[in-house]
Amino acid sequence: MALMSNMLIPIPEEIMLLISGYLTGVGTFNYLITAGLFISGMFISDMVLFYLSSRGNKYVIKLKNKIGGERFLKNEDFIKKHIKKIIFFSRFLVYIRFIGPVLSGGVKTKWSTFLFYDFIALVIYVPMVLFIGKYFHKNISAVINGVADGKNIILIVIGIFTLVILIKFINKKFMSVIGKYTPTVVPGLSKENKEE
Repeated sequence: MALMSNMLIPIPEEIMLLISGYLTGVGTFNYLITAGLFISGMFISDMVLFYLSSRGNKYVIKLKNKIGGERFLKNEDFIKKHIKKIIFFSRFLVYIRFIGPVLSGGVKTKWSTFLFYDFIALVIYVPMVLFIGKYFHKNISAVINGVADGKNIILIVIGIFTLVILIKFINKKFMSVIGKYTPTVVPGLSKENKEE
C-alpha cells in the first residue's frame, strides 16, 4: 500500500496511515514494523518518481501539469535555491506531496540531497500520522466501553477538524510562497486570482 499510494492508488496516504495506526492500537499490527514498512514503501515510491522526473517520463509530465506544467519549472533558480525545503515540506502536503520528487528530479537535484531530505521528512511524517491513528483508537475504545463521556467525542472531533484546517493552511501557505516566484500566470497561483 505504501509503495503504490504515491503513484497508483488514488487514496490519500493519511487515510491508510490513520487506519494502520488504529490497527496498531487494537493490536492487529506492530507499531514499529508498520512504521518501518510505510517509510520504506513511501521512500521507494518517492525515489521512483524522482528518477522518472529526472528522465522526463510521460507519467511524471502529467503530474507536473497538476502544478502548472512546464511553466512552473521556468523559474529553476528559485526551485534550486529552495529545493531542500520543497523536498522536506511537500511530504506533509495532501494530494500534492509528489511535488518534492517531481520538482527535484526536474531540476536535476543530486540523488544524495533528495534521498536525505525525503528520508528525514518520512521519518517524522509516518510515525506522527500513525500515532494519531493509535491515539484515536484509545479514545474510541474509551467511548465504546462507556468510560468516557461527551468530552472525548468533542475532543476527537476538534482534533480531526484541527488536523484538516492545519493541512489546508500548510497547503495554501506553501503554494502561495511558490506562487510568488512563478514567472507566468498559473491557474490558482497567480496574484490576479488571489485578488479575485
